[in-house]
Amino acid sequence: MYATGKVAFEDKTVYALVQCTRDLSANDCSMCLQSAIGDIPGCCYASIGARVWSRSCYLRYEFYPFYLGETESTSSSTNQGGKNKSSKIWMITAIAVGVVLVIIIIIFYLCFIRNWQRKNGQGNISNDFPFIDIGSLCVATKNFSDSNKLGQGGFGPVYKGILSDGMEVAIKRLSTCSEQGSEEFINEVMLILKLQHKNLVKLLGFCVDGEEKLLVYEYLPNGSLDVVLFEKSAHLDWTKRVDIINGIARGVLYLHEDSRLQIIHRDLKASNILLDCDMNPKISDFGMARIFAGSEGEANTTTIVGTYGYIAPEYAMEGLYSIKSDVFGFGVLLLEIITGKRNAGFCYSKSTSSLLAYVCVHKFVCS
Repeated sequence: MYATGKVAFEDKTVYALVQCTRDLSANDCSMCLQSAIGDIPGCCYASIGARVWSRSCYLRYEFYPFYLGETESTSSSTNQGGKNKSSKIWMITAIAVGVVLVIIIIIFYLCFIRNWQRKNGQGNISNDFPFIDIGSLCVATKNFSDSNKLGQGGFGPVYKGILSDGMEVAIKRLSTCSEQGSEEFINEVMLILKLQHKNLVKLLGFCVDGEEKLLVYEYLPNGSLDVVLFEKSAHLDWTKRVDIINGIARGVLYLHEDSRLQIIHRDLKASNILLDCDMNPKISDFGMARIFAGSEGEANTTTIVGTYGYIAPEYAMEGLYSIKSDVFGFGVLLLEIITGKRNAGFCYSKSTSSLLAYVCVHKFVCS
């Protein structure tokens, strides 16, 4: 995809080369080169030769046949020897300046990493910063194939993946329309990575690549509680239901009181409780979680998030949320586990359009 040529100019000869990338058609190549030629008066008017690069094409012209391997020194007269020597000096100087700049950039980068490590308590970035490249995740999920799709969450689809070391993982691909920026996303991820409890889903890593934001979690083979509870309830005896309730309660208690910072989940529901191979519950999906530091106990917002049927009244009506909001959601979840009925789908009469309403009206008790 290149061409060369020469043409007489006064008492000299101009030698030229043009080239396009292989993805351009002949017409697109011509248009790209015409645009590059149009840039010459602005960039190279006073130059003896010129080199013009664009994204997809390139042109160069000189007063010597450079494309045949000749250099300016072999084709110029002896009186241009000083000019050639001067050009070499400038070239060496430019290279030296470039090397110095690269070294300075590397030093600043290393200082930034060191400060980041000190700020976030990271001793070894290669061990404690679990970034996974997008290529590995594409391979793990067969390029996010529908056959690997586990489900659809509120912030994007979830896929099953197998990493290069054979580990099975669940990969959440956040929607590209999310307003969360990459820096804020990474800060949130690094916080969640520090949450360690047997009743919380473990975050193994993450990826940020342009608009792509992905979270890599441990894979739990028994899926979400809502499927097991409402579609396969016969598999859950009372002992197992009590174990699941206790496990969820321990996870919520850790978030509210035992973790380094007080965390409000804000979306406790059956589909956000995952079950491992032994049917032990693990709280997942911290996309709407909020962190309280110090003596903060509640907050107010004009943006109500969560799932209908699990949202506390004061949060739904006034935007006021606290740990009580999670306790309310846990209470609804508790009733669903006991009865095996969905709160929103339960309809006993016109006056009891939900499981929660039925319990309030009839003071329903299970023993």
